[in-house]
Amino acid sequence: MSIRVFAFPGVFFLAFVFAPSANADLIITGVFDGPLDGGEPKVIELYAAADIADLSRYGAGGANNGGGSDGVELVLGGSASKGDFIYIVDDNSDSAPGEEFVDYFGFAPALFFDSSSGIGSGPAAINGDDAVELFLDVTGAFSGGETVIDVFGDINLSGSGTAWDYLDGWAYRIDDTGPDGSVFDAGSWTFSGINANDGKTTNSGPNAFPIGSYSLSYGAGMLPEPSSSLLMLAGVLGLLLLGSRVRGRSGRDRLFTDSAAGRSRCVEIRMVSSGQGSAQSSAICRPLEKLHETPWVEPGR
Repeated sequence: MSIRVFAFPGVFFLAFVFAPSANADLIITGVFDGPLDGGEPKVIELYAAADIADLSRYGAGGANNGGGSDGVELVLGGSASKGDFIYIVDDNSDSAPGEEFVDYFGFAPALFFDSSSGIGSGPAAINGDDAVELFLDVTGAFSGGETVIDVFGDINLSGSGTAWDYLDGWAYRIDDTGPDGSVFDAGSWTFSGINANDGKTTNSGPNAFPIGSYSLSYGAGMLPEPSSSLLMLAGVLGLLLLGSRVRGRSGRDRLFTDSAAGRSRCVEIRMVSSGQGSAQSSAICRPLEKLHETPWVEPGR
């Protein structure tokens, strides 16, 4: 999101521009390190923030033990509808793919990908200290032109002993956050703590994995980061506190660096949705006390 300040005769306004991005269509929402035989099931949960006609443009990879990116280890396929959850699972060390997932979580996911069908053990061969990357290649070729659109964990750091360590536990994304691009934001996640799954045979009891619970109130491609929201609030407060432009009795525009008695200061905030060709605006007016005023000089004069 970008913030722009415009000055025209008689009015100040801010334009907060949310730039749509196809990168927001798929998000990493959970990772799970299971307690069954072989430390399974191991799970990566993804969320479709929009209808996705072709999932084969997306791929996933695990970054193990802080050794950096392993690149794309599994390319997805098929399609997804907005609100769908997708599961990449490693659970077939002593059973058919998906069996331990069903045993533990009690349901068979509609969108299921066997991690071991990818390169090596695949992206879900994770052990609680490993990062996960989500890739997009709009061509579907995955020949080196793909980009990282979301990440869990630091690919260059073993998670052991860190805030995001999920050994025999889990991590889950906070609602209305993500995707984070290639930079991990631990503040967008909740963590079970290590060994939270020890001794369990099903996803029940205290500290259960909140599987399939992520929700998104923004539209796809319109996901403001927390810092952007703070900047928006700061911009509004700044205009209210530092002054605005009003038209004086002589018809000349003037800049008031603080308040003006007997007048109402109006701040017009225009919310612009990029690419939509429309804008909404509202005015905030309140009586103020005048300290001093200086003539407004048009830029370039």
